[in-house]
Amino acid sequence: MLSVKSCGLEEGGGRALAEGLRLNTTITTLDLGNYNLEEGGGRLLAQTLRLNTTLASLSNRLGRRSELGEGGGRLLAEALSLNTTVTSLNLGSNGLGEGGRRTLAEALRLNAALTSLELRGNGLGEGEGRALAETLRLKTTVLT
Repeated sequence: MLSVKSCGLEEGGGRALAEGLRLNTTITTLDLGNYNLEEGGGRLLAQTLRLNTTLASLSNRLGRRSELGEGGGRLLAEALSLNTTVTSLNLGSNGLGEGGRRTLAEALRLNAALTSLELRGNGLGEGEGRALAETLRLKTTVLT
């Protein structure tokens, strides 16, 4: 497990961390808690999730609101649709935006590995709630 929670990680450090994790074969849990990813950090994390084959649990639950935004949310969702190892994802209070939330719901249909998802504090609207409900109805793996 690697936890950089509340370490004051900034963009340069986040970039170096993402690059190191892309091909890492030992770390299975990553806690980025209190790291405000913003869209650029979301892009780096998405690139990491496309290449890393051992990371099973990822958390970026913030005590305050992050601004990952629609763009970052979409990039992460697209990466998750291809990822086969992440089983637990916590994106609470990451400001995914409407498009990011909707894309995430769609990506979950393609992702067979994810069994636990935390989206608290992202303000799911009616449309995203319906898309997520439809995904859960069709999903063959358990999602808590």
